[in-house]
Amino acid sequence: MTARPRLVAALAVALLLTGCTGSPDEEPPTGATVAPDESAPTASESAQEVAAVGSADVTGPDVVMAEQTVDTPGEAGGTLTVVLRTLEVRDDTTTLRYALRWDNDDAPDGATASHYQLGIDWVPTVTDTAALVQYRPFCTQGAWKDGAISQQQCGFNVTASPRFPFDGFVNHATIEGWATLPAPDGEPATLDVALGQGLPVFTGATVSAAGDA
Repeated sequence: MTARPRLVAALAVALLLTGCTGSPDEEPPTGATVAPDESAPTASESAQEVAAVGSADVTGPDVVMAEQTVDTPGEAGGTLTVVLRTLEVRDDTTTLRYALRWDNDDAPDGATASHYQLGIDWVPTVTDTAALVQYRPFCTQGAWKDGAISQQQCGFNVTASPRFPFDGFVNHATIEGWATLPAPDGEPATLDVALGQGLPVFTGATVSAAGDA
């Protein structure tokens, strides 16, 4: 498992964007081919590699697949430490679990910030770079494959937490996050995870199947 910077725009061909309106129990429609997002986030060169983990059933504060710390891109200042916990496939659904901590020694311990103040996005993307397929979370309204308004609506209604609007990032506190996405085709062993614009990218994240030890 490595964690290093990657620009999605570096892919020479288009990615198949998968994700749909409706609940995770509904079968997603066939995706449309789209150009890669040139605004995708990049990661820190000095990412810390930590031990791999097994099943997401044991996810907790001590479960760490990889960790990176980057400067906070927004007005809140300080740093953001992101922990990738697990990437588990169960039936037709992938569950991504991670944690985010904002640290700013110049702000009070009880200070809070929002996604906007931190300068980060809340919609993660999982990419199978070998198959050139990109997956985004299910959403309850809108659709990733429709027009800009529908995509924006989908982004505001993803099956993920925390999502917009959220202003509960507390200085020096760890916030646990998760998202549900379509299961990847072909049972890849690893996937790349971009947690949102302004946050690190984790490459080669180990995929665990439900029930793995």
